[in-house]
Amino acid sequence: MNAATVPASQDWHRFFCQTIVVNCHYWLKRTQADVSSVLQELPQVLTGLSFALSLPEAWSASRDLIAHLSPLIIRQGASATWETYLTRSIARSAQEKDPAEIYLRLQLGELYRLQGRFPEARDCLQTALALCEPSQNRSHYWSLLNRLGLVARQSAQHEAALSYSSQVLAEPDLPLAEQAEACNVLGLVAHDRREWSEALRYFDQALRCYRSVGDGYQVARMLNNRGLILLRSDRLAEAEESYRAAITQFQAVDDPIEQFKSAMNLGNVFLMRQDYEAAIRQYLTALPIFRRFSYMVDQAHTHNNLGMAYGGLGRWEPAEAHYTTSIDLWRSVGDRYNLANALDNLGLMVSQAGQPERAREILEEALDVLRPGLDNPANVPLFQAITHSLAQVTGEM
Repeated sequence: MNAATVPASQDWHRFFCQTIVVNCHYWLKRTQADVSSVLQELPQVLTGLSFALSLPEAWSASRDLIAHLSPLIIRQGASATWETYLTRSIARSAQEKDPAEIYLRLQLGELYRLQGRFPEARDCLQTALALCEPSQNRSHYWSLLNRLGLVARQSAQHEAALSYSSQVLAEPDLPLAEQAEACNVLGLVAHDRREWSEALRYFDQALRCYRSVGDGYQVARMLNNRGLILLRSDRLAEAEESYRAAITQFQAVDDPIEQFKSAMNLGNVFLMRQDYEAAIRQYLTALPIFRRFSYMVDQAHTHNNLGMAYGGLGRWEPAEAHYTTSIDLWRSVGDRYNLANALDNLGLMVSQAGQPERAREILEEALDVLRPGLDNPANVPLFQAITHSLAQVTGEM
């Protein structure tokens, strides 16, 4: 900058504001062309956005930039930082009565869901859904219903999840990607209800749809979910193949987090084969990633799995430590089913370690946790299994 172009002191504020607006437009243009390249400059972009969200003249460009960046940033795991930008942009959208609030809430709801913050996710998504209806703005309506279906399923509210998916699939002109996600929700509910063939049918249908639209990230998700069913069906070689394909596909789309969910699930294949050391290696590879990005549900699953693997080796102390951590996490998330499951696993391990009275207390606690949810058919098989475990332990006392 030469002397002739240096603004007078009284014009510095205006010059600064213009620079922020120009930069937002520049980053938006680059994002629209190649979003991944902008991620390499993310610290600078976030600094610019923090100023832009305070400038009325920068609202349009900053709003569009946040909307374009959000899906990829959430997948990259920058959730704690990005939450601030989403909440600020939502507040600004509400102030401006800007319909962009709907999509921004969809993004924030997804961020909450991935972190296991299900009540916050539900409230955020339901608010966005209500905003769709009065204005007849349906562009994100089906996505919101699908996300609400996922939250409901993860909260063990299976009838609500099925209702959301049915509403989506009843739409005659449904985009193929939304059809795929509705099928995924149905598959997950069928998985929870131990309807393996039905679940696999839904996941295969979702996989075909996502392949048709060329979405590699979602293809990887469905390969992972297929692995869940193949594992439960004792088709271990096919499950391993599906998980490895999911990992490869996640790596192909530069995903830094979801591939470790598949890696953790691959550990479950080794666990089923009683190759406990190999299972532990998989779990310990995934766990630091889940901790780093505050993925509480995945941390809880991994600690439970580590408890089973160490228990299989007869290493009672680390097994109990991992079960205890899993139990604490499930309590914080509010997931009664998985809390009861982890308590059941701990009770059985304590019994094997020669402490039948303590095992009885733990198993009775597991039944108490699950008993209020017996109106949900998905909870009944676990309740029966824990009851059987308790009878075995009581008979040994």
